[in-house]
Amino acid sequence: MKQMNFDEKLEALSRKPQSHITQEDARELHTAEGRAFNKPPGPGSVSARVRSIADRNEALGVPAIPGEASVYITKDDAREAQHAESTIYGEQNTRGGIAA
Repeated sequence: MKQMNFDEKLEALSRKPQSHITQEDARELHTAEGRAFNKPPGPGSVSARVRSIADRNEALGVPAIPGEASVYITKDDAREAQHAESTIYGEQNTRGGIAA
C-alpha cells in the first residue's frame, strides 16, 4: 500500500511540467518514498532529484506567481541584464547567456 502511494505521487509529478515542481511537491515525495522503502531516501534517490528541481525552480522564481511580475520584457529590462552580465564576465556578453 505504501509503495502504491509513492507510485501515485511519482506518476502525478511526472505529468506536471518540470518548471512547476515546488518544494511542497518535493517534501511530499520524500515522505512517500521514505515510507515506501522503510528508510530515508539517499542522495541518488528520486526524491533527491525532485528536490534539486524544486530548488532550481525556487532560485529562478518559477513558476511565476500571477500578478507578481510583468510577462513582457522591455528594452530597459534587457539593457539592465546585459549590463549586469557584462560586468560579471569582464565587459563581454557570453553567447547563450541570460541577456542574450
